[in-house]
Amino acid sequence: MSNTAGIFSASHRNFRGGTWQWRENEFLDANGVSVAHVRSDVMNAGKESLLLENSLAPNRIRLRGTTSKGELFSLTNTGFGVSRLEIVCANRAYTATRVSPFRKERVIYSADGTVARTRPNGRELDVIDEPEYADAPTLDVAFTTWGCLLLDVPWRTTKA
Repeated sequence: MSNTAGIFSASHRNFRGGTWQWRENEFLDANGVSVAHVRSDVMNAGKESLLLENSLAPNRIRLRGTTSKGELFSLTNTGFGVSRLEIVCANRAYTATRVSPFRKERVIYSADGTVARTRPNGRELDVIDEPEYADAPTLDVAFTTWGCLLLDVPWRTTKA
């Protein structure tokens, strides 16, 4: 498995566009192949592992992760609501912003542009790819979208 996710790296993309999905605790690519999973507060994506801690409260989220190499990941909301999230994965910064105050769909941005869009789909979270979206490491995308799943599909029971 490469260091960048297929929807975020043209070299792994088998077709133009596609939808990845968090289904239960598995992050599946557009072809249905598992690229990450969460078990007992540990996220595994390829050869990478991330120990997770989260704190959820009304209008507040804090998700932290530490890799086996000691790199720190964090996802927090800014301001009084949860419409804008700030994410730092090692030294890489992202934001995840709701597209509307009335919808839970988000757009994830990096300094290079749009990385992905997320949209709750019943008990799952769709992660939408477009060919023109920027690249990002698989672990960054898995961590960021896991946080979106915890926040935007809160009634769902995760099997951790």
